[in-house]
Amino acid sequence: MMIPVRLPILPTLALLVATSGCVPNSVSYYRPTLEGGTIVEERCVPIESGVDFAVGWLPVRARVIQGKDGDRIALILSPMPGQEIRLTSNRFAVRDLATGQVLENLSIEVYRDDRLDSMTSPSPRVPGARSFWVYVVLPEPAPAEFELTSPAVLVNGIEHAFPVIRFERKVWMGISPFNC
Repeated sequence: MMIPVRLPILPTLALLVATSGCVPNSVSYYRPTLEGGTIVEERCVPIESGVDFAVGWLPVRARVIQGKDGDRIALILSPMPGQEIRLTSNRFAVRDLATGQVLENLSIEVYRDDRLDSMTSPSPRVPGARSFWVYVVLPEPAPAEFELTSPAVLVNGIEHAFPVIRFERKVWMGISPFNC
């Protein structure tokens, strides 16, 4: 005759989690949509949080970075060797798709991968610099669905329009690596 063994649930679950290296998890993120863009998964959980596309000959990645200081749209501009780039203005706009409200005069932060720099002034390509990061600060609370309108960019003196990028807040739930 077998005697049933009852294991305490919490210690058993803790042991299972510790040995498997994975835990139940939920992640809030913004999924971008852009006609002609390639959606990319950027984290260790399978969330479609970025979009790769080109503006003229300039490779760009767009995503929303959520943080304790608020949410920011990140535009990562990756010029090819010899390309000179600059934005034609600093006028970014967000249109809340639920209300139709357009938010303009948004705060922006611009970084080069090797130092702080202004993207609105002409700047020759710096040897060793691989990318520029343009952060558009979203209002609090950030809309659940919105579109970003960006100023045009000059690539080697030729003006190229930025496409409108749509973002929608999503929640991913599943099992992810423990220290993800």
